[in-house]
Amino acid sequence: MDSMPDITPSAFIHNLARVCRERLLDEKWLLAPNRRVGNQWAEQVSRCGQPVVNLRVTTLTGLALRIAGARMSPSKRVLSSLGARILIDSILAPDLVPGKERYLTRLLDGGRQKSPGLVRLLADTIEDLRMSGAGIEDLRRAGLEVPAKKREMEKLFGLYLAELDRLSLTDRAGVFSAAIEELLSGGGEIPGGGVILLPDGLPAFPLEERLIESMSPAAVEKIGQDVPAEGPVDGNISLLGHIASPGQSPQGNDPAKDETAVILPCVGEINEVRAALRTMRERGVPFDRAEILVTDAGTYIPMIYEETLRLFADPQNPCGDAPVTFADGIPTRYSRPGRALSGWIQWVRDEYSQPHLVRLLEDGLLDADGGEGGIGCRELSRTLRALPAGSGRDRYLEVIGREERAAARRAARFRAGLETGEAGESDVANAARQMEALKRLGKLVEKLLSCTPAEAGPCDASWLDAALAFLEGVARGGGQADNFAREAFEKEIA
Repeated sequence: MDSMPDITPSAFIHNLARVCRERLLDEKWLLAPNRRVGNQWAEQVSRCGQPVVNLRVTTLTGLALRIAGARMSPSKRVLSSLGARILIDSILAPDLVPGKERYLTRLLDGGRQKSPGLVRLLADTIEDLRMSGAGIEDLRRAGLEVPAKKREMEKLFGLYLAELDRLSLTDRAGVFSAAIEELLSGGGEIPGGGVILLPDGLPAFPLEERLIESMSPAAVEKIGQDVPAEGPVDGNISLLGHIASPGQSPQGNDPAKDETAVILPCVGEINEVRAALRTMRERGVPFDRAEILVTDAGTYIPMIYEETLRLFADPQNPCGDAPVTFADGIPTRYSRPGRALSGWIQWVRDEYSQPHLVRLLEDGLLDADGGEGGIGCRELSRTLRALPAGSGRDRYLEVIGREERAAARRAARFRAGLETGEAGESDVANAARQMEALKRLGKLVEKLLSCTPAEAGPCDASWLDAALAFLEGVARGGGQADNFAREAFEKEIA
């Protein structure tokens, strides 16, 4: 077996490894933007040969929850980001303020529905205000350009705080405030002990900074981040640290003799992805020793995921995972359960339009047991496409049943024709397979309709139960990423 190439750690990983070596047996809490990134940092330290004994990864919010646990009432529940949006959605109404003082709520005139984008924007704004430590009085003193907008935000902010109190809820800012009070009352000592490893530049909000400042200085160890090289370069790759200000970079090496950094001309984003993967394969670089940096996650992440799945996934396991990981993970909407849930919603919204269901089957997003005959989603999609179902909830089973009876009559006629020579064995086999495909399609549609409310309104709570039933019983998924996405959806919906 070939030995793995040596790793040259970044300055940040080097500093983290030094702390892990000097505080080998101490309990250490590494703060990271999210747990996935923190675990990647810990893995890089391990790959450099430094054990990460007693190193635990958490976020600033996770640390605040740990500290505030002793101060918060057991009956107090923490509001998630989705919960905050639902709360804002319940508060936001056309009559939030008197007619002349309206600004944002004018978008709801004429019976128009609240858009998810507007609700998300307002929820994020209130969260940012809360995490900055601002209250209603600060908002009143703020010199906003549009006075009507300020009055509406004041009203919405006040109702939001009142609902938190009425429902015995607290949001992220409330957790940080409770944690700060707990630290100040305890002289800055962290409950349970341990040292906090704080990467430079991590706190982004004033409340996060106040949480760190409230801790005892002995309990916090700062980890220096990477800085661009200032002296002679060790390969052109070190010049990448100056990519934001190339005019201030030191002199590089001769490009013709230095291949540590190579520029590849490509036309189109997908060809950029293919060139990066091709370069790694040509140089024999294992995937777990390479990183791909992208400028636009929304554009490149799906392409990298699909391309690696196509090139490297196990053909015997089509539901397997792509052999790559992503710093911020794969958006759940891009997983098979996420795409299936989105397609199911679109199917119902467009009055059970046949093309949507055909597409769900075509993309292999529904759990259609192939059985012994090997009749899978693709064959079921071809069978459904040939049927005159059109749209309408009640049309599917009626049309499938009628076509199944017609197929049974054809099969009987072909079997009778075997004796007279008017039909062959292939005709009988094809008719039998068509009957089986229609039978399986009918069972799948019946299962799909059983978890889809027939009479519920668009805002009825029964759709949440229906979505859970769809994810658990109809949506397809087999890889680890799909299972994680399914669990995330079920947790958010429940």
